[in-house]
Amino acid sequence: MSIHKKLKLNTVCLMKVSGELIKSGRQSLQPDMHVGVEKVSEEVVFIGVQFHLESRNYQLALRWLVHYDVLEPVTRDEVVAEMNSLLIPCLQQNSILVGILTEKIVGQPVVLPPVAKGTKPKPEVKH
Repeated sequence: MSIHKKLKLNTVCLMKVSGELIKSGRQSLQPDMHVGVEKVSEEVVFIGVQFHLESRNYQLALRWLVHYDVLEPVTRDEVVAEMNSLLIPCLQQNSILVGILTEKIVGQPVVLPPVAKGTKPKPEVKH
């Protein structure tokens, strides 16, 4: 059975956002994303996402919590295996917000595709 039949998206919550103008030696955008399964229980699945973008003029950091309600039992391994598709709602919102924030910070939006390529697992958090 598909994991999307076992889980129902409850909410994508922006937990923290920060951005500032900086002077850095970077010549190109340096996006970085860390993703981790924070909780898998009989009732809920929480996935944490930390996104960081830095250029020579600014840096931007966002932290998200993706909350799924469990309809049928799932394992942590199933969640990890389907991480890219489970992150789509968060990545879409992240892409839009990064565009809006970069436009407000430097006057021109940076539009990033809502994909999870290059994600790195973050240290596991116990709740």
